[in-house]
Amino acid sequence: MRPKRIIPRQTEGNYSGAESTVKATNIAEAMRLFSLAKKRLLDINNWDKYSGHAATAFLHLDAKGRRVTRKP
Repeated sequence: MRPKRIIPRQTEGNYSGAESTVKATNIAEAMRLFSLAKKRLLDINNWDKYSGHAATAFLHLDAKGRRVTRKP
């Protein structure tokens, strides 16, 4: 028996395939870049600023649909 699909199939939008490659030249720079990437990943309300797509909006919401600024 197949397990029930929890995540619905994507029906809108598009796959962008966007990626960024950054290379550090030393351990200190690698740690700084990792810290920055981690900070941005957890900053959901500002993802649109990092994505470069003006038509995109991301909001971090609580269980009642209210915007929150805490970490996910």
